[in-house]
Formats: sequence, C-alpha cells, structure tokens
Amino acid sequence: MTFETPAGTARGTSFDSGFGRERLTVRYGVSESVGEQLTEGSAGAVMEAQQAFADRLQALQAPDRASGSHEVYSATADGTIFSLVRGNGG
Repeated sequence: MTFETPAGTARGTSFDSGFGRERLTVRYGVSESVGEQLTEGSAGAVMEAQQAFADRLQALQAPDRASGSHEVYSATADGTIFSLVRGNGG
C-alpha cells in the first residue's frame, strides 16, 4: 500500500484498530524513492536515496499544530515514515 505524507509518498503497511466510536489507523513504511533503491539498486544507490530523503526532511517546515488535524507523522533520515490517523468508527 502507498500513503501520502508531508515527507512524500511512502510504501508500507497499515492496520486499523477501533476504540468505541473512534478508529486509529497506524501506517509504517519507507519513502518510495528509498524503497525503489532497496529493491532494485546497489548499496551506493540506497545511500544516495537516503541522503536525498534526509536533505528533503531538513527543508520541510514544522507542521501547523493549530490546524486541528487528526494525523501525525514521523520520518527519519533513513527513509522510514510512521503515521497515526484518528477518525470516527461510525
């Protein structure tokens, strides 16, 4: 599965959990650019993709915490991306 984040598109896994009327979606993946090199590239290509991802992370602005968003993200320089999304379970 793929999912969009402020750090770019990630490819990974996801699972949902319900808490009464609330739903929590947990997603964990790797940046698509890093993931492509992990499956098709050399060690040097993986390290270059990770460095490019780390450079993009440094350029991102801090998220606007006043936006009322129900999503939080974490990304690290090696290309891993973690997100939590809270929603109504219906």
